[in-house]
Amino acid sequence: MNIKSLLMIAALCLSTMFVANAKNPGVKTYEVLISEPTTVGKVLLPRGEYKLKLDGENVTLVSADGSKTATTVVKIETAKSKADQTHLVTDKKSDGTLHILEIDLGGSTVKLIVSE
Repeated sequence: MNIKSLLMIAALCLSTMFVANAKNPGVKTYEVLISEPTTVGKVLLPRGEYKLKLDGENVTLVSADGSKTATTVVKIETAKSKADQTHLVTDKKSDGTLHILEIDLGGSTVKLIVSE
């Protein structure tokens, strides 16, 4: 084998390693739209598009521009039917702010009950 072949094999191995590590199989990502300011846990999230990352019993919401992040613990339950799309179930608090109670994951029967 010559140097060129060794370099090509090394490059292939490195690129395979990066692809294999790029996705954590335990973390699932969904997209959700928050239409008005809403709290999750103690964090107030402004309206906008968010990526929802589910990692075990932890949910992290990250704004599309990455400027706002909130993480909370959820209880995972099974719904009676599949949700067509990912959506939030909210409730209005006494101070008038919305609070996320539940997250239904699109394309599945998984529903996430948000812990306080």
